[in-house]
Amino acid sequence: MDNAHFLMELAAESRGVPDIGDKNLTVIHEKLWSFLSKLTLSYTGEGSSSVRVETAKSLLESACFLIGLGLEAEGKERSLAKNLAGENYEKLFQKGFNVVNARVEAGKALLQKAEETALNVNNTAYTGTVGELRKFFARYNTYYFAHEIPCMIDYPLALPVDEKLLGIEYIQEYLSRFVLETAFCRLFNAGAVRRLVKRVCPDDGLISIYESVVSHAVALTLIKGDILSLDMTAGVCRSVQSTLGEQEAPERWHAAVDTLTQLLAFDDDAEAYLKKTAETSFAHLRHAAKLGRLEALLPAEQGTPAIRTVQRRYIDNKPMDNDKLRALMDQITDCHAPAEKVALTLENVGSLRDLFEILNICLWGEESTALFEALDETGLKLLSQRLKAVQKKHPDWHSESGWEENFEAYMKRLTPDLEN
Repeated sequence: MDNAHFLMELAAESRGVPDIGDKNLTVIHEKLWSFLSKLTLSYTGEGSSSVRVETAKSLLESACFLIGLGLEAEGKERSLAKNLAGENYEKLFQKGFNVVNARVEAGKALLQKAEETALNVNNTAYTGTVGELRKFFARYNTYYFAHEIPCMIDYPLALPVDEKLLGIEYIQEYLSRFVLETAFCRLFNAGAVRRLVKRVCPDDGLISIYESVVSHAVALTLIKGDILSLDMTAGVCRSVQSTLGEQEAPERWHAAVDTLTQLLAFDDDAEAYLKKTAETSFAHLRHAAKLGRLEALLPAEQGTPAIRTVQRRYIDNKPMDNDKLRALMDQITDCHAPAEKVALTLENVGSLRDLFEILNICLWGEESTALFEALDETGLKLLSQRLKAVQKKHPDWHSESGWEENFEAYMKRLTPDLEN
């Protein structure tokens, strides 16, 4: 906080502080040292005013922090610091101490909410930080070392807290942002968030889960993908990369952010936080796209590459009986991850008729694209021929899922000879 840091500057400087004057500075020094002496006696149990230099420095920093809070409680800002020579430091210290205690109680309420709503993810920094925040309140000394943060916070927020904030002020702001970020992530399926964390950070390193969820959600909104699933296929990543390379990419990204906020109905604080994070995400994603490394930030489902080992078993023109096909379609519909849906389809479907049925009803959005990517050249050609035959016989035909539009767009991205 400005007042706390300014008081420390006054304590450190001997002369020449602007707008203070040498005479006032001398009085301020004398009052600070006198107060520090009393605080040290209290700290040592009235036994001695002699402590280690490091301890004396910490006591002084804490005193400045609390006196600064006392100044703010009285509505006095840094611009009035030149009048500090006439202030009652004991009174300001007590007011600051009361402010800190009130903020500790508010912070404990935030901690309880953070614990109750914490994401169920396999990320040591995230889960460990929740435990460390609990330790803060057990260790925090509001009287002698109120400026300190006696815990280890490893988890990176999307928008870091100002490091000038001290003690409970820093923790309270960190917890507020942590709770806000968690609330946003909880709008998505818990399994989807766990899979995202595993894809983006398989080695359990440092990751801003919120920023990664925002990047995926806005990117999927950008290309009209399945937002709530947060699933990313190689095809989706290519579509995002292509869009980010366009001249109007910034405008389209901002429009996607606006669409996402309308869909998820944020309050003003959450919306402002999202938009700031999305600005950073856009810069990171566009830079990665230019370097051809977008998949490092938007990695595809881990199960997708394994699907390709099944693809050449596909298409023998033997349709299933209706009961078996319906049972398979129910099983595919119950799956959440596109990779699982595609794997079930390729392992069980052997005819174009059955494939059409599943594409029509079970595979939506980029799920169908994931299937196309898993088909070999023969499968793609047969599917293309079948689609053209259906469209020729029934010019007004459209599937329920709209997969044919995804297929035509996918085929256009491939070589012309494959399309024919």
